[in-house]
Amino acid sequence: IEQRGPTILPGASFDTLLTGLNIPVDSRLKGDGWGYGGNIGVLCKVNKEFTLGLTYRSATSVKLSGDTEVNAYAPGMGVIVSERSSSSTKIALPANLGFGMVYRPEEKSTVSFDVDWTEWSSYDRFIINNDSPGALISPTSTLINDWKNTIRYSVGLNYKIDNNLNVYTGYYIDPSPIPDKTLTPWIGDSGTKQAIELSLGYSTKTVEFICGYEYLTAKSRVIDVQDVDGDGVIDNLPGSYTLKSGTVRLGANVLF
Repeated sequence: IEQRGPTILPGASFDTLLTGLNIPVDSRLKGDGWGYGGNIGVLCKVNKEFTLGLTYRSATSVKLSGDTEVNAYAPGMGVIVSERSSSSTKIALPANLGFGMVYRPEEKSTVSFDVDWTEWSSYDRFIINNDSPGALISPTSTLINDWKNTIRYSVGLNYKIDNNLNVYTGYYIDPSPIPDKTLTPWIGDSGTKQAIELSLGYSTKTVEFICGYEYLTAKSRVIDVQDVDGDGVIDNLPGSYTLKSGTVRLGANVLF
């Protein structure tokens, strides 16, 4: 994992000559590690038309070790402080619970509906231990997230035009787990996301080739400065956030 982004510190914490200025600090945390988890699922074929499914993926605790690099910049002066340290932390990848339903009214059509709950609150706060502390890097620091659990809703329609050609359409709405008080460009998730997709699939006896396009947009947000724990460090990055994207997908499925 690698996270890099800006934080803001008051200039007076570096030099009294910088009092009244906000000093941007470029922080990069990079590390790797191992964890383990599990998942289980149940599939129930109610009848020829209806199929129901339930799946659960456990949370995964991962111990990370790597390094932290921090550079502070002052207007007109460039880099005024640069520090680096070996670091370690533990993160919890979230648990997930999903329910799905498939309805086949006739041979050519398939309608699907999914609800997915994700325990993003596992991203609450991370304690980072640093071996070489300095002016900017403390012996231990806390990465504050305070993310919220979310529920994502998805619906899809697949239609078989003939034996070789399929049309796939889908839509989902996915709330952002990130509150205003900890939103930064580190994670590109400005708000509740909505996406729509259209794909075409062409099948031979053994392979289906798929080409699709997805358009995604997210609710815009304008946020102000917030110091969540009152330590003088701004925990978000104030500004206007928006997200729009278009994605072309190319793929192939092996049929058997």
